[in-house]
Amino acid sequence: MLKVLTPNPETDSSRPATPAALKTELFRKLFHLCTLVYLAAYLIIGPERIMAAMLPWMAVVWAFEALRFHTSWGRAWVQRWFGFMIRGKEEAHYTGFFYTSLGALLTFAFFRGHPDIVRIALLYLAFGDSASAVVGLAWGRHPFWVFGRKRTWEGSAAGFLAALGIGAANGLPPVLTALGALAFSAADILPLPPDDNVWIPILPGAVLLGAINW
Repeated sequence: MLKVLTPNPETDSSRPATPAALKTELFRKLFHLCTLVYLAAYLIIGPERIMAAMLPWMAVVWAFEALRFHTSWGRAWVQRWFGFMIRGKEEAHYTGFFYTSLGALLTFAFFRGHPDIVRIALLYLAFGDSASAVVGLAWGRHPFWVFGRKRTWEGSAAGFLAALGIGAANGLPPVLTALGALAFSAADILPLPPDDNVWIPILPGAVLLGAINW
């Protein structure tokens, strides 16, 4: 059973982010770029066979989390090698890596027959989410809260602009570029359970597919 979002004391505090929290987030977002590996796998393996590769990999990712949850040696091993990137809230919840992998899997499941949508959706996840988080923590000075979750106008604007750039660079018409960026921002800002890494590719992908078919 997927655990839902919980407040994150490192980033949801009313106080500015500490240098340690910013450093951790930078490492997390560098690791977050593994989304590009999933995109490369899709482009190399092809839409017909990507699910046959992703389903076993998702089982491996889930097993990794299960060992961390249920065995002392699994917790110790993860803490030794990846503890510096694991947020306090993730000690008893699935990590961002799990949800990023799940978001990629669902993107392939829903949109694998639409390569342009898959590419743009996963680029939103890789770069739009990273821009929002890093800019918000480093330079965010005007916070706002959505259902108890802290966001900043600077971070949200950075994510929106990154999404606009991704859409434009991938040849979307201006209207679709704007719609995709707005859908990205909604998924990024709203605390939708279980995690935004699931919704960031899925919601814009659905909006773009609906707009194209409309």
